[in-house]
Amino acid sequence: MNRYISLTIIFLTLINLETLIATDCSRFSNGCSTPFNGPLFYKTSFTPACDRHDVCYKCGVTYGKTRSQCDKHFHQNMKTICRRRYSGFKTIRCKIAAKIYYLATRVGGITRFKQEPKPWCTPAVEPCLQPI
Repeated sequence: MNRYISLTIIFLTLINLETLIATDCSRFSNGCSTPFNGPLFYKTSFTPACDRHDVCYKCGVTYGKTRSQCDKHFHQNMKTICRRRYSGFKTIRCKIAAKIYYLATRVGGITRFKQEPKPWCTPAVEPCLQPI
């Protein structure tokens, strides 16, 4: 009986560990990149959304995502971050910044969306395509 419980615990731990590793989207991203690596407001706050967006641009085709869908999810993820981290007027400012990031991505990301997915676009990255 104890052996069965121990094996069950080990199995569940391995499943949870794989989930943790799979949702670490930063492994496949460069964070919130900006022209000339310049500073940008909310860059640190938005990094989880940027990481997921990078994965979507590199692997989205594998999972039937379009560039437009990747960008919309990016915008939604940033707004979610704003709601969770800030309140009052700070939330409004954050959402304005999210809109600016979104619009800049729509304009500047035209050539970045990959039609040929990266070799690491496996089921392990699929959680990175889900909303925050």
